Amino acid sequence: MLYKKRWTIELLFKKMKQNFQLHYFYGENENAIRIQIWCTLIVQLFLTVLQRKAGTKKAFSIVATLVRIHLISLLDVYELLRATKRSIEKKVKSPPKGQLLIQW
Repeated sequence: MLYKKRWTIELLFKKMKQNFQLHYFYGENENAIRIQIWCTLIVQLFLTVLQRKAGTKKAFSIVATLVRIHLISLLDVYELLRATKRSIEKKVKSPPKGQLLIQW
C-alpha cells in the first residue's frame, strides 16, 4: 500500500515535469523551491478541473498546451476544449472597460 502511494506521487511529479517544464528550479533555497512546486500544483489542479468541467477527452498535455498557447488571446478556452473539430470559430469577446483591444 505504501509503494502504491509513493508511486502515485512519482507519477504526479512526472506529469509536472512533462507539462510544466519543471526541470530545474529558479531559486536555490528551500522556500523558492516550495513556492515553485506549489504554483505548479495549483496550475495542474486548475487545468484538471477545467478539463473535467469541459468534459473533453483530450489528453492533459493537449489541454496544458492549448491553455499555454491561448493564454493571452481572447478565445474562450472552455469552448476551445469542448470543441471536437479542428477548426475553431474565433469568438472575440469585447475587452473589459478601460482595456484596449490589440488587433493584428
